[in-house]
This record gives sequence, structure tokens and C-alpha cells, in this order.
Amino acid sequence: MFKRNIFSTRFKTLRTAHLLSMHQLADLLGLKSSGSVSNFETQKMIPSSDVLLTIADLFAISIDWLVGRSNIPYSHETILELEEQHLQRLALEIDKDENLRDFGYNYVEKNSIYLNPDMRFKNFSLPVRANIIFLLSWCQIETAFFILESSESTATRRKIAMKHFDELGKLLTTREITTPIFDIYYK
Repeated sequence: MFKRNIFSTRFKTLRTAHLLSMHQLADLLGLKSSGSVSNFETQKMIPSSDVLLTIADLFAISIDWLVGRSNIPYSHETILELEEQHLQRLALEIDKDENLRDFGYNYVEKNSIYLNPDMRFKNFSLPVRANIIFLLSWCQIETAFFILESSESTATRRKIAMKHFDELGKLLTTREITTPIFDIYYK
């Protein structure tokens, strides 16, 4: 059963813990407007199954946790699958365009501990790995935006993206980190 009140609370927790405005989250989820985000948070609307999956993938959380069927937000299997998807996509993108290294992807490429699944499991907590997936998703979306858009209105967006690239670098280069930057338990 879909528990609308739990979904709404957890969805808002994800947004606020990740320091996202409604507009930013709508962009990241591919929604037409921030009104959809507001409607999800106020229980006026529930997401389609595709949007629910997109939310879960973006934040690397369990759909069961998101809809109130479980109290365990992170699963090693889900996170491992999402990491492998992101690393494969990243390798393909870098092969296509060397300039992507300038956007901060070199952090991932240079970090052999993160690239090794066994070392990832040993050195990074699940919440930190979920943060890395979120930041990789954000960086991929922002990189595509910057390649396509060159207006002055992108200055603020670029500043936020560069902050996230720096956060990604910190997470990837700090050994045995257990405290996530975006912590859903304390928001």
C-alpha cells in the first residue's frame, strides 16, 4: 500500500537534506514545474511509477523506504547497481569528450578506491555512497546543461554546480568517510 503521508514526508526530507529548491528538484526529476514537487510534498498528488523510480535512482534510496514499506533507506545491492551504471556512463562520456574532465569528473577517475567495488564497500558508508550517486547525477545533468546553454542566467547555476563538484571531490578523496554531506536522518 502506498502511504501518502510517509511518502510526502520522506520526499520533502530528501529535498531539504540535499539543499534543493522545489524548482531544482523538478529540473533534476524532469518534471514540468515545481508545482509537482509541491503537490508531492503536500499529499495533493502522488508520482507515477516512472517518477518514483527516478526519485529513488537520483537519491540512491529504496522505493520501499520512500513509500513507507520499509524503514531502511539504503541497500547495498541498489547502490552498487547505481554506482556501476554511473561509472559506465561516465567512462563513455569521458571517451566522447575530454573536456568533461574540467567539470570535476577527474575526481572519480583518479580515485582507485572508489572504482573498486570491494574497497568502496569497505571505505564508504551506504549514505556516503548514496551522496556520491546523487552528486554524480547532479554533475551529469549540469554538465549537459552547460554544454547546451551559455547565457548569463547560468552564473548562479554554475556556482552551485561547482560547489557540488567540490563536494564530490571531498567525498571521493577522503578515506573511510562515514558521515554524508546530505544526511536524511538529521534534517
